[in-house]
Amino acid sequence: MNNPQILLPLLMVVLLLPSCADRTREEVSQALPETVQESEPEPAPEAVPEGEEVAVLVTSAGKIVFRFYEEDAPQTVAQFKRLVTGYFYDGTTFHRVVPGMLIQGGDPLSRDNNPYNDGTGKADRLVPAEFSERPFRKGTVGLARGPDPDSGSCQFFICLNRMRQWDGQYTAFAEVIGGLAAAEEISRAQTNPKAVQQVRERPIREQVIKTIRLERRRL
Repeated sequence: MNNPQILLPLLMVVLLLPSCADRTREEVSQALPETVQESEPEPAPEAVPEGEEVAVLVTSAGKIVFRFYEEDAPQTVAQFKRLVTGYFYDGTTFHRVVPGMLIQGGDPLSRDNNPYNDGTGKADRLVPAEFSERPFRKGTVGLARGPDPDSGSCQFFICLNRMRQWDGQYTAFAEVIGGLAAAEEISRAQTNPKAVQQVRERPIREQVIKTIRLERRRL
């Protein structure tokens, strides 16, 4: 025989269980968004270009890459980069070549059909001499100039041998770190040794600087 005094409390417990379970589920469901909600990601730091800025010359003989001597020749490097950014050198030529010694280019007048004015052109401003203790050796890039040490402007040359007589006489502002073989090939371009002195070192077939662009590379 069932005891009513025992059954009554048990029945009340059974009746209360669903409401407790529902409340527990409701509390949990309300808490879940706060528990699993992902925090907003922090903004990524601004990307900084990696590597060192170099000049990449695309020539008739292939690519040549310059690394700059900014500490030794800051004004010359700034001038060269400014001209490159303005596409100043695109389509100019190496108008002077001497095997085992140098190739020289960057004259805006080398674009025209008059070979006799090559080597006389300038940019819109001159650069003061920035002579240093950098030796002129194979691969050194110097700023060409006239008799006045402060007459350099836009023309440059690539040294292809150790040239001690140029040390401290010309501004060394860069060095070739890639494509030196292309520079040497340009230096061997055929010239006319019987021509007048003014064009005797000018290649018969133009050695074109197609483009020069600045890039960042990890050296």
